[in-house]
Amino acid sequence: MQLNSGPLITFYAANSHSAQAAAVPNRVELSQATVDNWIAKTSNLLSDEFGFGPDLAGEASASIDLPLHWLHSVWLASLWNLGAYVTTNEPTASIIVTEADQVEAALQRAGRHQAVVGCTLGDGLDPLGQGSNEAERTVPPTAIDYSHDVRMFADSFDSGFTSSLDDIAFETASESFTHAQLSQLAAEFLAAHGTKAGSRVLLSELPLQPTEFWPAAFTQNPQLATAVTLGSLIATPTHQSSSRATSLVLCRGLDPEQIAHITEQERAIPVA
Repeated sequence: MQLNSGPLITFYAANSHSAQAAAVPNRVELSQATVDNWIAKTSNLLSDEFGFGPDLAGEASASIDLPLHWLHSVWLASLWNLGAYVTTNEPTASIIVTEADQVEAALQRAGRHQAVVGCTLGDGLDPLGQGSNEAERTVPPTAIDYSHDVRMFADSFDSGFTSSLDDIAFETASESFTHAQLSQLAAEFLAAHGTKAGSRVLLSELPLQPTEFWPAAFTQNPQLATAVTLGSLIATPTHQSSSRATSLVLCRGLDPEQIAHITEQERAIPVA
């Protein structure tokens, strides 16, 4: 990615550590360099642990079951970086990515050849994704503990492979979408909100709530809206989307008054 001076992602989450501080949400900024660092680490994990890359391009896939979080964007970009795609059809996915406390349930659902990856998200205070030290949040040994294991991987990644805009990026049980189609949906979505490249786009909560500006494809599949807004707005296979928003502002677990204040403070445009 070409680096911008400001943050690529600004993440807000309800403060769960102090009742008195509840009115002041946690805030963390991630620069493009930091996001790229974690895309590289995650790409290396996917390559080394599961063989994702050129040999499985167009075949490897992941089901992502994560809340609104900056790590959701990292996973999307990392999968696309390796020619893999996101699927809403969990039984056909190569891997299942979920929160740490949902791993046991995911392991019970997983097929014989499916792997499960557990992510400890917390409040997002640590921009490097520091995992929880609480024993009860430990991921079972039969699953990958992302928040612990990813730190062992290199900060740079080069598979010698470049995804194409014609490659599949997102799949449902009945249809699939290429990166070019997601980029077009992103452009339409931004244009409908009167935004342009360089805008700060604010999202709050998943699943995203439909608005009058949603393309028809979003209304039919809210998970597609998630892939476009958390992924295609900031990343394409070539990282050259002219419709790409400069940055995302993500708000999780906040009330309308807090979101309104953040919208004004960050000079952001709420789109979902």
